Amino acid sequence: MDDILRRAADNVYDQLGPWQRESTYRDAMALELKSGHGLIVSTEVHGTVWFLPSGMSHPTAVGTHIADILIAEPRIVLELKARTSTSTACIQAKAYKETFGAKDAYVVVFADAVRIAKV
Repeated sequence: MDDILRRAADNVYDQLGPWQRESTYRDAMALELKSGHGLIVSTEVHGTVWFLPSGMSHPTAVGTHIADILIAEPRIVLELKARTSTSTACIQAKAYKETFGAKDAYVVVFADAVRIAKV
């Protein structure tokens, strides 16, 4: 999967370059993964954040995480960033990995160059 993501991100960046909106990279990356690599992907996927209060036996929904891209098989979350540090985004991607029950999570940063970090 690392090689597929690298090739896809490089192709997106080679064609779009830096300083696009995150949604532009997201849509291009999803299209590349679907068309170019045959993966089943969804974008802007909502996942419930649960909280179990003290003294309660059932968790309660308290929020939502929104994954930029969710790959179906193997279940992988991609968190895309247009202009941020990888370290901050890795914390976010790690939370998304848990929320979505994903095998892996990756942060893909499109800035002055493409950077990919596996969480």
